[in-house]
Amino acid sequence: LYGSGMSNSNLHLPYDVPTIVFGGSTFGIKAGRHVRHPKGTPLTNLQLALLDKMGLSEDRFGDSTGRLEI
Repeated sequence: LYGSGMSNSNLHLPYDVPTIVFGGSTFGIKAGRHVRHPKGTPLTNLQLALLDKMGLSEDRFGDSTGRLEI
């Protein structure tokens, strides 16, 4: 997982954060695609899904609202 905590560091905006997931096939994640989620989707939804892929099942992570389909 590689990305930034802010989309615009001058304004300190934590929305529409660019993020890359590497090594997807190791965890059964489809590779070679660009995915855009609805505006306002928390980054922690991706992180929660990645935790599941690593065998660490949690109900919530940070401000997550659900798991992303990855």
